[in-house]
Amino acid sequence: MRLTNNKILITGATSGIGEALLKKLLQYDNEIIGLLLPLLKQNDNAAIINVSSGLGLVPKMQAPVYCSTKAGLHIFSKALRYQLDHVKVFEIIPPLVETKMTTGRGKNKISPEELAAEFVQAFKRNHYEISIGKVKLLKLLNRVSPLLAENIMRRG
Repeated sequence: MRLTNNKILITGATSGIGEALLKKLLQYDNEIIGLLLPLLKQNDNAAIINVSSGLGLVPKMQAPVYCSTKAGLHIFSKALRYQLDHVKVFEIIPPLVETKMTTGRGKNKISPEELAAEFVQAFKRNHYEISIGKVKLLKLLNRVSPLLAENIMRRG
């Protein structure tokens, strides 16, 4: 059994609206996993696959709610991994991917097929936190020089 969470939310909402949306989205993930957890625990090969984003590691200013939900999903995935002994919790952390949502935005996007191929390789090796493409570099840069990573990503 596989459970995949992938939140897509793009909004300029700030303050109370953004906070309410963030709480609702994280609550939704929690509720779905809570409902399915008994089934997942019965399966010896169960996995949860969450799709966050490099923007959950280092945000950009145009999408505070989107970045917040992805950051929340990143930490949620880690914490869930600590709690569940017999359920594998994977997190895909992609860069900008060529989708309908990203049409007209950004450049040097990866294709969904590239993302899937890289994910499958890591999945087979039981790598649970899977940085895809340029996110590997972003994580390294954020570790070595967080200020530089923030300056690069800030304006997206």
